[in-house]
Amino acid sequence: MQKYSSQPIAIKFEKKREGEPSVLVANAAKARQLLQWEPQYSDLPTLIGSAWRWHQWLFENGPLLRSALAAKQP
Repeated sequence: MQKYSSQPIAIKFEKKREGEPSVLVANAAKARQLLQWEPQYSDLPTLIGSAWRWHQWLFENGPLLRSALAAKQP
């Protein structure tokens, strides 16, 4: 994340919490089969960069979006 944020990020390692899996794995095969869906990004650096840009955009534009949505409320 530091690579995409251009800011230092404090990392604190903790013991695994009760019930936490030791490994997480994602597989889009079922979504492909059932929904005929293809992921737009598949490699981790691209996923992280895309997510970072999206959240940055939301942070910068969130107030505008909220005021526009509030104006549409009856």
